[in-house]
Amino acid sequence: MLGEMKIKNLRLRTFIGFNEEEKIHKQDIVINMRIIYDTNRTEITDSPSGLNYKTHFIKKIIAFIENNRFNLLESLVYHLCKLIDHRFQNDKIYQSVLDYEIEVDKIGALRYADSVSVKFQKKDIKKEDSLTFMKRWTKFLIDLKK
Repeated sequence: MLGEMKIKNLRLRTFIGFNEEEKIHKQDIVINMRIIYDTNRTEITDSPSGLNYKTHFIKKIIAFIENNRFNLLESLVYHLCKLIDHRFQNDKIYQSVLDYEIEVDKIGALRYADSVSVKFQKKDIKKEDSLTFMKRWTKFLIDLKK
């Protein structure tokens, strides 16, 4: 069975941009993440040691963003994906993750818009072939209807 974890509207401040004002003052960003994982590979318990949103994984994301400087939103999202890829490949708890999606909004980047966002998506982290993934996804949807 597949599970989905979402982190919505994680609000942080970081140095992002190449204008002088942006290099001096931290800018507001909002992060939304969606993580698809194989529940058969993850122990579903009430234990804090399982796949959850409170692990030091999220704390690492926060520290990474707040303690770095970026010129472009695309660069921030790219480096965040690299950090996540490293975590998913090297932590046994997170090896059940099949794919993820990250969207980062920069608040107030354009005068007449609420924000500008960039979204990156990583599929098949475990190098699972598309046919196998589609079979499992179909099974997940069928199980949902039961």
